[in-house]
Amino acid sequence: IAFAQGPLAPPGAPAPTMKTLQQIEPRTPIAALPYTIPSPGSYYLTTNLTGVAGQDGITIAASGVTLDLMGFELVGVAGSFYGVFVSGSRTNIAVRNGTVRDWSGGVGVHTANAVNSQLERLAVSKNGGIGIYASNSSTVSGCTVQNNAAAGIYAGSGSTISGCTVQNNAADGIYAGSGSTISDCTARSNGGHGIVAAGGSTV
Repeated sequence: IAFAQGPLAPPGAPAPTMKTLQQIEPRTPIAALPYTIPSPGSYYLTTNLTGVAGQDGITIAASGVTLDLMGFELVGVAGSFYGVFVSGSRTNIAVRNGTVRDWSGGVGVHTANAVNSQLERLAVSKNGGIGIYASNSSTVSGCTVQNNAAAGIYAGSGSTISGCTVQNNAADGIYAGSGSTISDCTARSNGGHGIVAAGGSTV
């Protein structure tokens, strides 16, 4: 019995089967300072990074940004400004997993311009201003904040601060705006109050 054969002409060039680097690792590496994040997305450090006098370390100039320090350090130098700084009115910023220290001219992690921020597992120390400065409706969790030249953690109204250790800062250890929740934190040997919570807050 004879069977009909299919068409012998090839169907065309084979389609590529490999994924692009962006598909495999859809994040942007940061390998030197100063660095400005211009658009939403995920960014990460590739090594310990040292700042430059007269400059911020990493400037976040967009909403919807996740910055993963990957366990590395952002280290300031004499005359450097903020370690991490959110410029303009932003929303939904996440900074996590690393150390921010020795930014002598300013705040360690400054997200006061961004509501709904998440600041997680950060070690913030020896900065020239507040250690962590967060806006309204922010979450600060699992952070160690010490030896900063102003308050340790300052968060706006409706924020949640949990699992943080705050000590040896020059002003209040933790300040939270109205309607905030502070839980499972340790505050000791700070220059001001240990914990300050505005009206309607829960400690």
